[in-house]
Amino acid sequence: MSLKARAEMGLLATLDQPRVSAATQGPKAKISVPPAETLLAWRNSHEKMVAFRAAEEDRDAVAALNHQPIDPNVRHKELPKLAERAKQKRVDHDSFLKQFELKLTEISDDLEIRVMHASRGVQKATASNDQRIGETFGELNQDLLLVTKDHQYVLDSWDEIHAVCEKRFADIRGFAAELEGIERDRARVVATELRQLVERLMGVAYMPGTEIERLVEEQAFELNTVIVLNRKSHAELLALMEKQHVLVCMDARVSWEARQTAWRKLRHDHAIDMFQEELGSKAYTNPPARIELFRKAEEAQQARQAERTAHMAKLGEMTLPESAVVSELLAEFEKLNGREGTAIDELLAGIEDIRTTQVANAEQRRESLRAELHEYGALEPEPDLGSVATQIDAVLTDSSLDAFFRGAGGLKHALKEISTELRHPDLIYARLLSPTIKGLQNLLCGLGLPEVLEVQGKATMRESLCNTLERLRLASKSDVIPIIPILLAQVNELLTVKELDPLLQHYLGEAKEDLESLVRDLDIMTGGGGGGGGESRSGSDSRSHGGRTGTSRTGTGAGSRKGSASTVGRKSIARSNSRSSRGGGAAHSGGGWEQPEVNMLEVRSVQKRLMMLMQVSELDKTFQETLSELLVMLRQKEVCNSIVDQVVADECTAPLDARKAEQVEVADNVIRFLERNTSHVHEVSVRLGTFYLCVAKILEMHSKHDIELDEKTEEELDDSVDRFKTADDQRTADIGHWENALRLAAGDEDLEIAYNQVIKLLAEVQESYYAYHKDATECAEAHPQRVFAEAASFMEKLCESLGMVPQPAEEAAEAVAAAEEAARLAASLGSNKPQVGADGRLPVGAEVEMLLDLNQDGPIRDGPDVGVVDTDKALAFADREAHPWASIVGVFKLSDSALSYGMTKSCELIVENMLEPPDGLEEEGDEEDEGEGAQEDEEEETPAEGEADEAGEADENEEEEEPEPEDWEVPWWQPDESGEPFVSLAEEDMAALAGPALADYVERKMACFKKLTAEEVEELPTKARRAEYKTIKSEVRDIRRAKRASQMEAIRMSYFSEPPVDGDGNSCCSRVMLPSDGMVKMLEMLRFTLVSDSETKHAARTKEVTELCGERKDVLTEELETRLRLHWPKKGRVETRIRQVREGQLIAHRQRAERHVRAVNQKNSAHQREFDSLVAQYGERCEFYKRSLEDLEATLPAQESLAALQGVEGKCRKMVAGFKDECEEALDDLTRFTETEPHKLHALSMHLIDATYTFESGEGDYSQQEEADLRAHLEVLDKSIDAAVATRVAAIDALAERQVTAIGVEAEFVKAFKSSLQELSLREAIGMKYGAPRRNAQERLRTEQTCDQNSKLFLDGLLDQLEDLCVSTRTAIQAGEGSKALEALMAATPPRAALLRELLLAVRSLVMRRAEYLEFMPAPERIDSAAPVSKADYFLNASKSEIAAGNSALKAAVPAYTVTLAPTMAAAIDQLEERCRSETRKLYEDEGRPELLGPEGVPDALKEWLAKSRDDVLAPLGVRDTSRAALREQVTRLERIIAKTPVPVDPNWTGAPAACLEDCTAHAHHAAMRSIELIESRFQAQRAVWDAARAKHEAALRPQMGRPDAAAEREALMAAEKARCDEVKAAVKAVRSTLIDGQLNHAASFVSTLRDQTSAVLLIVDTLVLSDDLGYLPGDEMIEKKRKSLKRLKKAQRRASAEAGRGADGGEAAGEEE
Repeated sequence: MSLKARAEMGLLATLDQPRVSAATQGPKAKISVPPAETLLAWRNSHEKMVAFRAAEEDRDAVAALNHQPIDPNVRHKELPKLAERAKQKRVDHDSFLKQFELKLTEISDDLEIRVMHASRGVQKATASNDQRIGETFGELNQDLLLVTKDHQYVLDSWDEIHAVCEKRFADIRGFAAELEGIERDRARVVATELRQLVERLMGVAYMPGTEIERLVEEQAFELNTVIVLNRKSHAELLALMEKQHVLVCMDARVSWEARQTAWRKLRHDHAIDMFQEELGSKAYTNPPARIELFRKAEEAQQARQAERTAHMAKLGEMTLPESAVVSELLAEFEKLNGREGTAIDELLAGIEDIRTTQVANAEQRRESLRAELHEYGALEPEPDLGSVATQIDAVLTDSSLDAFFRGAGGLKHALKEISTELRHPDLIYARLLSPTIKGLQNLLCGLGLPEVLEVQGKATMRESLCNTLERLRLASKSDVIPIIPILLAQVNELLTVKELDPLLQHYLGEAKEDLESLVRDLDIMTGGGGGGGGESRSGSDSRSHGGRTGTSRTGTGAGSRKGSASTVGRKSIARSNSRSSRGGGAAHSGGGWEQPEVNMLEVRSVQKRLMMLMQVSELDKTFQETLSELLVMLRQKEVCNSIVDQVVADECTAPLDARKAEQVEVADNVIRFLERNTSHVHEVSVRLGTFYLCVAKILEMHSKHDIELDEKTEEELDDSVDRFKTADDQRTADIGHWENALRLAAGDEDLEIAYNQVIKLLAEVQESYYAYHKDATECAEAHPQRVFAEAASFMEKLCESLGMVPQPAEEAAEAVAAAEEAARLAASLGSNKPQVGADGRLPVGAEVEMLLDLNQDGPIRDGPDVGVVDTDKALAFADREAHPWASIVGVFKLSDSALSYGMTKSCELIVENMLEPPDGLEEEGDEEDEGEGAQEDEEEETPAEGEADEAGEADENEEEEEPEPEDWEVPWWQPDESGEPFVSLAEEDMAALAGPALADYVERKMACFKKLTAEEVEELPTKARRAEYKTIKSEVRDIRRAKRASQMEAIRMSYFSEPPVDGDGNSCCSRVMLPSDGMVKMLEMLRFTLVSDSETKHAARTKEVTELCGERKDVLTEELETRLRLHWPKKGRVETRIRQVREGQLIAHRQRAERHVRAVNQKNSAHQREFDSLVAQYGERCEFYKRSLEDLEATLPAQESLAALQGVEGKCRKMVAGFKDECEEALDDLTRFTETEPHKLHALSMHLIDATYTFESGEGDYSQQEEADLRAHLEVLDKSIDAAVATRVAAIDALAERQVTAIGVEAEFVKAFKSSLQELSLREAIGMKYGAPRRNAQERLRTEQTCDQNSKLFLDGLLDQLEDLCVSTRTAIQAGEGSKALEALMAATPPRAALLRELLLAVRSLVMRRAEYLEFMPAPERIDSAAPVSKADYFLNASKSEIAAGNSALKAAVPAYTVTLAPTMAAAIDQLEERCRSETRKLYEDEGRPELLGPEGVPDALKEWLAKSRDDVLAPLGVRDTSRAALREQVTRLERIIAKTPVPVDPNWTGAPAACLEDCTAHAHHAAMRSIELIESRFQAQRAVWDAARAKHEAALRPQMGRPDAAAEREALMAAEKARCDEVKAAVKAVRSTLIDGQLNHAASFVSTLRDQTSAVLLIVDTLVLSDDLGYLPGDEMIEKKRKSLKRLKKAQRRASAEAGRGADGGEAAGEEE
């Protein structure tokens, strides 16, 4: 082996050693060279050994001949055989050495081949790895591919590269290991050869052993030298390779980092490009939803147009328009227009929704782009905030820091908030990042406080402040007050320290303000009580009126705090003044001192903030540096956010605005087009309908007028008849009246007057007959004239609506006469064409046949069949200006009609006008231009009086005009928007302009022209300038008019424009309009029908009214003759039958009245005397009652209890009831003098009247006048009686008033009683009203206690059920297999394990709820009572129905109870107390008596009751402690049920978890045994068959079968038996396999169920509330229970087992004795 190869091998062997860092293992031990003395001693020893071996060479040679004795005498003599043998030994010795050298050469060659092979392998592996790295980078270097990959791909690429690098290094290390292996193999093989050489040389024994040893040592040394040199070479080679590997890996990492940066930039640009591409896609420029919306809208538009066309067709189908039908169609048009508007609104809403959705999607896409750009971090590297959050969480979850954080105020909460915000995805926004930075700054401002104080020698200030804050944290509410001034003083002292952090100074200043506010609120700075200065206030009004709470403050919060503090101060001053006005507060009324109430929320807030600032510096220094680095990272995050926000703003704003503008433009264009088209088509529809409606109303109005004329004539005739009959009836009645007056006259004068009146009335009746005949005849003659006038007016209106002018009356009459003459001639000639009859109408059916014939020929049109329009005839009237037809465009004439009509408008022109856009186009123009144009038009139309006057004055004063100043500037030109002045061009310069330049000049001229006022025009220097201004003004006005006209025309043409299109060029909607040709045909047919019908009806009407007039005249003449014949005999009957009867009946009626008047006056006087005596007596009784009630009222204020007040009230009620009864009796007694007695007197007069009979009654001879006179006399008498009665009534009223006054004293008493009762109720808070808050609180307290008791009882029930199940389960399992108890346990549904588990869950939830309710758990967060428990398979090998039944039974077996309790009992007491206080406060404030409330807002009695109620419930040994004790007993019982206690476990008790597992075990065992029994039963049945077959075969085996001739039978029997045996064996194997498989399945199922049950039970037991989790009760000794060691527990268990054994032995002995 060459030296180089050996060196390389030594180097490789050296490099193969594991590389250990010097930093971790320390310096390596260097190879030490022994000292020179040691080496010299070794060399001398070696030389001595060589000399000794040379001296003993012969001895050793002879010693080799062990078969010959050594003869000392011949020791040094040579012998031939010995010499030969020695020679042979030399030859063998040399031969072995040569073989060894040859073997070494062969070994070296083989190892060199292996080294070459390993070298080529590592070269190939390295090249392959480099190629793989190159391929990976080749893929990474492809930008088009890289941009499509996510970051995980880049990371995976690095993982792949890193893996290749690791493999490359592993290959190098493998190469090193292989080289080391080669050297080891070299050492091993050469060592083997050396051992063989030693054995051979020792066998030859040519050389002594020492020489052989020396020879071998030389070979070994040479081998070691070769190996060392080889390993050194290997080490150098591997060092070069590893160095190259490091360079390759570093280059790969650098390249990968570059590609990762490129990936970030590519993905950054790609994301922006994708965003812009997406916003430029069809999904945003022309969304499919909008296309679909436009399609549906267009379909709906076409459907509505079809309906509109159908309605138009209905109009055309009417022969004569009817207003009702036309109105309905107009209403349909309106509905269609409304639907169009609704559809447009819906379309607009849909477009807006789509646009809103698109905008929202685009903005969402923008935000996703923002988040994506933050993810890439291409422009600025994103800080790793998650790792810092993890570090913060590690600190927060460090249990060793719990005590520190408990005393560190809000530090933990602040850190937790920062940790949460660092992980928040919205940290890319400033709205979350800025508060996070601010919160972190708030923490960091206190880090340098200890150093600042230490430098200034004030470190104790911080320690003192921390101690005070800790005392404040642990202090009770009563101990807080003396600590606050101390804390304020320490804060003030800390603020005096210089070089504090400004932010820390700010927060210390805020804390100082809060503490000063608390000190002022508590009134402890001056030591005052309740009657101090005006700014002091008690603790009861600290923050309830808008003050601060204990929440954390921000900058805005400070401002709000200042405002609220001022408000509170004002309120506190008002309250202090009110207390001092009452003579001091209630706190000092009893002589004691009442401690003011403390706002603990504010105190805790200040304590937490200050403690956080003080304790933040106590955090670990490394963590403090982490927080400081976090602030730098957050600043970097701010930079990242700003950069990305700028990129997003630059790249996204323009596309978003463009898409919004496009969508708005499309929406505006579509909606504007639809609105215009809808308004246009609706306007046309309405115009057409209105045209038909106008015609229909003309027709109906004409018919109505004809009917009204007929009715009016009939009414006039009827009115004339009615007036005549009314007057005639009145005259007849007057005659009857005067005849009756003549019969009933009271004297001669009355008789004469009545007779003369009767004669006069009879003459008037005769004259009225003639007057009526004259009036009725005139009315009948006026009817035909009115009808003719109405017909002429109707034709004028109808022709006007149809665009025609009727023929003048004279020409019409001539034409009718000529037509009649022509008709007669045609009739005489025998024409077959239908002729107009005498009534002016065609024969029946002729018009219909004519129309049918025309319809068969095609559309109706102007022609000789339906009327002729002759435009040539219009020229004949053009020169006749006075003629009505002077302006017509044609003449219209019906077939077979003598009349003609001048046409002012054709049907096409009418339709063209209808098709014009809607009116009001100017509203769509520029209002400013319109206003200016209108004003200019008005100025133009105004007569230019000023101009005329100016012209006249100019002629007169032409010589007086002054010249134009040199520096004068034209005032009517003003600069344009850019500030450039306008320069007017001359006409030749303007003529050179054209196109856009001319348009721009005109626009600038209009914009720069300034209109001057009249005064400014007058101030122009010369009339030339004034003329110039007017010329320019006229030009500008003309330009503006032309522009406005162009705009109006553009707007008009927009109504006929094509529909707008979307981004794809597709039409967004359709343009709809009524067909013009159909409208023309409709109007032509309508004109023909109306004119033909009108002429026909007019002729018939004329004949009808003429005949009716003649008939009416004849009837009136006959009526006049009949009336005159019957009137003449009436005058002779009046004298003889009426006048002479009445004169004898007037004397006998005057002597009855005097006697009656005297008797009535005497009785009335007696009644008056008795009445006066009774009134005096009753008045004295009223005064006595009043005095008694006043005396009773005076005793009310002295009553001190409700019972006493009610007793006085009862006396009053009795007295009032008695007096009221007396009053009623007195009034009843006096009422007889005003009702009974006067009624009797009046009855006498009534009896007299009743005995007087008049003519009207039919039984007497008194006239009405006589009876009236008698009544007048009796009324005078009644009035005297009524006067006396009125006097008595007044006396009774006076007495009643005295009684009411006396009874009114009761109201004063009631008022005083209520006042006293209210004062007592307000003072004691009692009664129905003022005691209601207390009663409500009592009821709520009882309800809460009842719920608590029900919860306790329900928990007892659950525990009882658990105990019963545990006992029954243990009993059944102990009974053993086959017992009824175990069978019942197996058959139980649901299984006991399931029931036990569900009960344990119910107990867990309820115990946790009760512990939380009673606040009996110091650390409830340690127990997760809501931890989910996995469900177990309770029903092994059961069917679905059995499982469903089992689950139903399980749900029914576990009682469900919802406990409706407050969160805690203390919270319930607080709620009812707060509600009681608020109800009481509101009640007293509503009553206006808030001054009766104590300092705590409730009366003292109610305050005592509330305190007592709170103490009864929450005080030690109260209701809550009773419930806590009961809960502890229940938990103790639960521990015994689950076998947690006693320790050691009671062997006679099976806990619920054990019972659950034992039940599962029993069920599994039962199922397995049942399976075995089933298999065994089946096998035994088969075995019986096999045993029977065997017996049969044994019986068939007879001795005769041993004969040769029975061989076949014997063989058959043996074959059958063999088959039976095989079958039995196969069955046994199958049964065994089935049995084993079944048991394995059962075992697997049991193991799974047992695992689930065990984990579930363990989880339930772990999350149960136990006694150790509960708090302490009064009387508990705070001595920690000493825990027993394992040794003591085992000893106690052995002792318990021994005692149990002795007890069992004693029981057995007792049994034996018995």
